[in-house]
Amino acid sequence: MKGTFVSNRLNEYDRLASLSSPWRRPISKRLCRQMVVGVLSVLFAISAVINTRAADYPDRAVRIIIPFGAGGAGDTILRIVSKHLNEKWNQPVVVDNRAGSNAIVGTLAAAKSAADGYTLLFGSDQNITINPALYVLPYSADKDFVPITLMGAIPHILAVHKDVPAKTVGEFIDLAKLRPGQMMYGSAGPGSPQRLAMEYFSRLAGIELVHVPYKGANELTMGVVGGQVPVFFNGINNIMPHLQSGALRALAISTMRRSPLLPELPTVDESGVPTYSSQGWLGILAPTGAPQAVLDKVQADITEILKRPDVRNRLEELGFLVYASSTEEFAKFLADETAKWRKVVKEANIQAK
Repeated sequence: MKGTFVSNRLNEYDRLASLSSPWRRPISKRLCRQMVVGVLSVLFAISAVINTRAADYPDRAVRIIIPFGAGGAGDTILRIVSKHLNEKWNQPVVVDNRAGSNAIVGTLAAAKSAADGYTLLFGSDQNITINPALYVLPYSADKDFVPITLMGAIPHILAVHKDVPAKTVGEFIDLAKLRPGQMMYGSAGPGSPQRLAMEYFSRLAGIELVHVPYKGANELTMGVVGGQVPVFFNGINNIMPHLQSGALRALAISTMRRSPLLPELPTVDESGVPTYSSQGWLGILAPTGAPQAVLDKVQADITEILKRPDVRNRLEELGFLVYASSTEEFAKFLADETAKWRKVVKEANIQAK
């Protein structure tokens, strides 16, 4: 294959050289052949080096920067996967927590890292698809990073206080329409995923709600449990204990797939608000310029781990939906999510502070 390729290129340059004036033909042909051989030799050498490096990857420690503190949901799934990568690669896989400034600190550190595949970024809705709609950032989510795989998601649940007289999404929408601009909802902050989830829902459902911000997801949950506000979207792990106690009532789950933890709970989409979807997604990206063969290996190895029954079962027990996507699927997902949240932020005039 290589010999045929080089031979064809040389024959073509011989033909072009023969079009020159007669006294220049010998020099033109000789120079063309030498140039082609030299250039192709360099290209094949570079290709061989890249392929060799990819085949040996990783031959030293791999660092995955996560722009959140230890102990959160993202940190949990990443440490489970990194432990299995460590065993599969027989190399250390270091989870580097770089929290700060709404995930900007760690994401910027990853953007400035060498694009060699030995520094990866743990991406989420916050730092990749929501922050660009809210802030002027020192990094570009779509230019500084390339997607590798969407690992999973944390579903949100649409839930109401136990005294709210609505047992379905349809009943809640009807209730809200009776009191336009009066019913309150809570969120974890002005630019939080919980707020964006509810603003998106209210626009698709054709209802008008009043926003009440809290300082965080836990404070938000307790505010609804205590009856300060009647309704909210929040992560499944924040809400589950209060469903079991009866303090909250779940109306629907926010993802397009039902959760194995609550298989009887319908999705918002199934409940009469078509196309609705929101979640805290979790994935792996790399600085732009990393070798494609290395990215392919990382994607293949992570998805293989996520598809193992013991890993999948463990993550589902913790409330995650497991995706293990292809790179192409992840890229489309990111484009769709980014466009969706930009539109929601603009239409609702959401400010980060």
